[in-house]
Amino acid sequence: MRREAETSESRSPPSLKITENRNI
Repeated sequence: MRREAETSESRSPPSLKITENRNI
């Protein structure tokens, strides 16, 4: 699970991560 999250973070830009976190 941790590896998947790391890959998603590396693949997606920080901006996208912040937006997703806010959506959740």
